[in-house]
Amino acid sequence: MGEPAEASSPSLSTRATCLSCGVELGRFPSGVTGLCLACAARVLTQDAPATPVNGHPQKMPRQEAPRFRELTLPRTNRSRQALAELLARGPSTEASAMVRELLATDKRISSFVAFVPFVGPWLMQRSETHTAKEKFVLTWMSISVTALALFGLLSTLPTPADELANLHRRIDTEMKTLGDFAHQYRAENGAYPDKQTWKRFADRGDPRFFDPWGRPYRYESSRDDVTVGTLGRDGLDGGSAEAADFSAHYPAQPRRQAR
Repeated sequence: MGEPAEASSPSLSTRATCLSCGVELGRFPSGVTGLCLACAARVLTQDAPATPVNGHPQKMPRQEAPRFRELTLPRTNRSRQALAELLARGPSTEASAMVRELLATDKRISSFVAFVPFVGPWLMQRSETHTAKEKFVLTWMSISVTALALFGLLSTLPTPADELANLHRRIDTEMKTLGDFAHQYRAENGAYPDKQTWKRFADRGDPRFFDPWGRPYRYESSRDDVTVGTLGRDGLDGGSAEAADFSAHYPAQPRRQAR
């Protein structure tokens, strides 16, 4: 009887293994010689050989251990983790489609960074996943949205004319309140308060008796009316805008006759 034929499959000792992690490479090529699919995301780089200087070759440096450079991967943590798990599973008919979907999802998420005011356009120009046309479109969209937001904010801020109108309304309201106070005092005491009595009310610190600049409202009274006013911001006669003088005349209200 003849000897049995030797097995045609190679022995375990001759099977190729990954130079990085040591696992068996298998029959599916990874695209990088000597690396498995899981380690194919790294590219082996070595120092360039020494070049001669002035015609004299330099001494070759001692060979160092190979260094690995990370490829450009998705920036979000979940996308990177999912891609690493996908590579670790090995070859699959759905691998290419899944990788493209992960990269497209990460690109869509990173596109929202462009709309961060002021910083977004700068970050978008540094993106490695967008084309030049996409960067241009997203940058100008971000600038337009930011400009519209600033315009809307500025349009809501009060103008000097609005502030002056609000000041006039406040003064009119406060003087009307003091006129009503004088009428009530007259109804209870038979006469309007004189200047000394008015000053005593102001000395109590009642905020109704002070104008927007912290000075007591001016007060004049007669038998049948009172006048309340202020000299404005500067406290001097005359002026315009906030320094203008304001006064209001409040005649006595006719008393109702009892039927």
